Amino acid sequence: MRAPLRCIIQFVFCLLVFNYGNAFAVTPTEIKLRYHLDSQLNNEQLVLHVRLDMKGMTSKRSVLVLPSTWGDVNGLGNGIQHLRAESANTKITDTSDPLRKFLEVSDSTSASISYDVLKDWDGPLRENVRHLVHLEPTWIEINTGNALIHPALKPSDPVDCSFEWSIPVGWSLATSFGVRDRQQHFRGVWDRVQNAVFVAGDFRIHKQKRGRERLFLAVRGTWCVSDDEAKKKITEIFAIERAFWKDDDFPYYLVTVVPFDSSQRGVSGGGGFTDAFSIHTAPEEGFTIGLLSLFTHELFHAWNPYKIGRMPNAPEDIYWFTEGFTTYYQSLLLWRGGLLTTQQYLNAMNQSLRNYYLSPSRNITTKELIQLAQSGHGKDQISYDRGAAIALWLDWSIRRKTHSQKTLGDVMRELVLEGRTQGHSFPELTSDQVFAVTSKYISVDEQAQMKAFVNGIVNVKFPGDALQPCAVEQLVDIPRFDIGMSRDQLENKRVVTNLEAGSEAQKAGIEEGDKVIKLSVYWDDVTKPVDLTVERGGAILPFTFRPTGASLGLVPQFSLQSSTDSQSCPPPLSTPR
Repeated sequence: MRAPLRCIIQFVFCLLVFNYGNAFAVTPTEIKLRYHLDSQLNNEQLVLHVRLDMKGMTSKRSVLVLPSTWGDVNGLGNGIQHLRAESANTKITDTSDPLRKFLEVSDSTSASISYDVLKDWDGPLRENVRHLVHLEPTWIEINTGNALIHPALKPSDPVDCSFEWSIPVGWSLATSFGVRDRQQHFRGVWDRVQNAVFVAGDFRIHKQKRGRERLFLAVRGTWCVSDDEAKKKITEIFAIERAFWKDDDFPYYLVTVVPFDSSQRGVSGGGGFTDAFSIHTAPEEGFTIGLLSLFTHELFHAWNPYKIGRMPNAPEDIYWFTEGFTTYYQSLLLWRGGLLTTQQYLNAMNQSLRNYYLSPSRNITTKELIQLAQSGHGKDQISYDRGAAIALWLDWSIRRKTHSQKTLGDVMRELVLEGRTQGHSFPELTSDQVFAVTSKYISVDEQAQMKAFVNGIVNVKFPGDALQPCAVEQLVDIPRFDIGMSRDQLENKRVVTNLEAGSEAQKAGIEEGDKVIKLSVYWDDVTKPVDLTVERGGAILPFTFRPTGASLGLVPQFSLQSSTDSQSCPPPLSTPR
């Protein structure tokens, strides 16, 4: 056989082998999930009856996961009752884990189950029950973590999900997947469904549209902030983040607001979900710095990581970036947008630095964080604070090397641009991916230093001029936060117990057994005073004291330059230009 002909035959053979191999390459199997959610009012108690139809199951024996966890809060599945198989030749049996069941199907790749979700708590809506299902005669608030049974899936598994709602005529409906439409559909990775939120009932729905962007606000009850004011503030933060990312490709986002009972005072909080953010707040609490920061943090996640890459199955490996860099930017962007003063921004940065340098987990490695998570330990705060310190150091390093022509913001936007080139099926986000992009902006020695920071091998260090010209660094002796009494009794019983002798609370004049009628405290922040008003012997007595205890050590902190105007100081170059 002549050489040219032999080469052609070999080439065709290789092509056939290549295509044959690709045709039989292993790809994840998409599973179809159809949830039918039917609200039923029985004797003034709202019951949510759920039927789940599953198709595309690859095994005759699968595992069902019962609701149990939202964030770091466990034990949320007590309201699940009457779980049963609905399809023929289907059996549900127990496993050694009460939160998991075996689903056995004899001769099909499809199965159907049903169950009821009931409210499993009594009393007013307060902070201590906000993670539970809310099923009231006039409204519903649930999420996947506390209400939806599902097959055991990895966050990256492909799913085709639909949600069909049967709720009273006149009820509003707003979820991670749309507003008003009783039949909603999502196709993508399981992680997006796993982090979904759903509200229905007497919510007031407001829409803000800008180009392709649709921002929805769903509010119920009475809040000291008007609906128009809330919509304006939320829109402001959206504009700040879009400007930073230089990205208007954000077609849908939902913010829900549920005020606590009037007996809950001085508390506000929230949680991030798929294309959504939920606010729970005391009726008299407005947009506090904490709430603004939390919302900015969760909205930042819409880009970091969700427009960069998929979260890995062991996310602790990348939390330093997804949570830590997001923590760094949450206050920086609010400052850049004029929603925080320079002093308020420095307070937030200093708090994060105190958390980092005083943490007993400061030098825990990434591998150890993964092992702790696998053993049931919750997300460690060190990922947030270590990552924020790394971000500050990295931004300073980039600005120094490029003579302020580039910043950390350029790294973040380049990562998003890389994600766009991958389409909707981009790979898992890894530390190596972040290191590869940052390597274009810093020296080889700095790259090695950064990796050592990330793995907890050495502590993050940065120069005193990292926030020049606005602020200077100095070492400050930090006292331990000490409220001087039982926190549990103070928050839940509103009474002073276990008052510590010699504490700042006792020195201020507070006495054992005082009945607390007003409380303002910034937990774990020694820079803020505690304001406490008590009733004692028929008299109303106000007290203010600093919640400080013994020294914890010296920590780098930033303070305004003596000649700097805190209202007009320009933000550093890491912010949007």
